[in-house]
Formats: sequence, structure tokens, C-alpha cells
Amino acid sequence: MENSFDLVAKEWDDKPERKAQIEEIARVLERELQFSPSDLILDYGCGTGLMGFRLIDKVGEVTFCDTSEGMLGQVAQKLENNGSGKGKIVKADYSKTDLAKETFDKIITVKVLHHVEDLMPLLKNFHRSLKPGGWLCCVDLEKEDGSFHDGEHVPHKGFERAVFENWLVDAGFLPQYYSNEIISEKERDGVLKQYRVFVSLARK
Repeated sequence: MENSFDLVAKEWDDKPERKAQIEEIARVLERELQFSPSDLILDYGCGTGLMGFRLIDKVGEVTFCDTSEGMLGQVAQKLENNGSGKGKIVKADYSKTDLAKETFDKIITVKVLHHVEDLMPLLKNFHRSLKPGGWLCCVDLEKEDGSFHDGEHVPHKGFERAVFENWLVDAGFLPQYYSNEIISEKERDGVLKQYRVFVSLARK
């Protein structure tokens, strides 16, 4: 069944601000974490794979996971062109389907979690699937007034740090790092609004 992201997949990468923000996020991750050629990475809610492909040359393998056929189709084309043989594609919703135990060294989600109604099953699934000492890297919106999605219904209008980190702890994680130095900008009613984007790193 087609979802709303299928409709925009082919044009998703056309906005230069998307690629610029991925670069900002990647620089934070590379500053705070060590990436190894043996690392197995899950890029969850990968979209067109911008984050996974940004890191693919530094790690052993990236699993690109999404629920959108259109987005994963874009990833498949990029993997053909990439030629590294270090990526694979999975279509799944891991808030409803179990992940294999102790599989990944790092799990990365970028602006995905505010679309997930019930986060706890997903966070617990992430914890289960990380190897001991593995890292969960969550990038998402800080609490906002709901205008980011311009009236579209999403389960969460961003997150408050204390609430989010409590959820991480309840799922078994140890929060290690938090920053909100990244900003997303969108024009709303003729005004350029700014939205804070946080990077949260938690260890198993």
C-alpha cells in the first residue's frame, strides 16, 4: 500500500537543505562517536538513505530500513551506483516486528521517532538488537508548536529532553550525550520559523 512518503520519494533529495542538515548531523556523530570498518549500522526510517550513504564508507555494512517502497526504491538505485556492496535493504516497521538480537553496533534514526505513535516497543526493540556497548543515535525535533508539519497530523510535536531521556532509560539505555545545536527552518505564513533539532546518544 502506498504511503505519503512514496509520493515524494523521487524528489526527496532535490532540496539542498536536506543534504546540508544530514552533513551537520554526520559531523556531530563523527565528533562524538568512533565509527569502525567492522561496524554494522541500522539506518532506521532511512528515507532515501542520505544518512546511511554519508557513513557507508566508514563502516562495515549499513542496513537501510523503511516502510516506504518509494524511498527504498531510491536507496536501491543508489546502492547500484555505489558499488561498495556494503548496503542491504529491509522493509519493516520495527515498532511492530522484532529485530534480531544483538545484531548492530549502532542504530541511527533521523526525524523518524515523532512519526511513531508508541515509542516504547520500538526503543526496547532497538535495545534488544544492539550488541553490548552499542549506540542508539536519535535525531529529532525538540518540542514545537505543531507547525513543523504544517497541519499534518503526527503523533508527537517534537520531544522534551527530560521525557525523551526517561523513555530511553525505561528501555534499558544509558543516555550519554545530548545537543540541540542544529536548526531546521521552514516558512510558515510568510515567516521563516526555526525549529531546534536534537542529537541524542545512548548506550546499551
